[in-house]
Amino acid sequence: MVEYMFMPIPEVERATGLGKTKIYDSLNPESDGFDPDFPKPVVLSRRCVRWRSDEIQGWLDKKSATSRDYGSLERKVQAQAAAKASVAAKRKNTKTNELAGQG
Repeated sequence: MVEYMFMPIPEVERATGLGKTKIYDSLNPESDGFDPDFPKPVVLSRRCVRWRSDEIQGWLDKKSATSRDYGSLERKVQAQAAAKASVAAKRKNTKTNELAGQG
């Protein structure tokens, strides 16, 4: 007996609360929004892509459990802020060096 259904993209959007672009970004390793845990779609034909409902539910369950770990979330937010600050500092130093070289 089948324990899952195949979900088209509109159903995946409704179930996850994500838009189509974010869903496909989650699947793209070159995207900033890449999520290696996001379920891979099943390609039924060239123009027919579906997701297994049990895999989507498993991903949601994992996300829900992870989001309740506030210490982990706080560390992630702090790491993201530090990374942004580092990038901003590098840009500032590059611009300062360029201006110094022009003078």
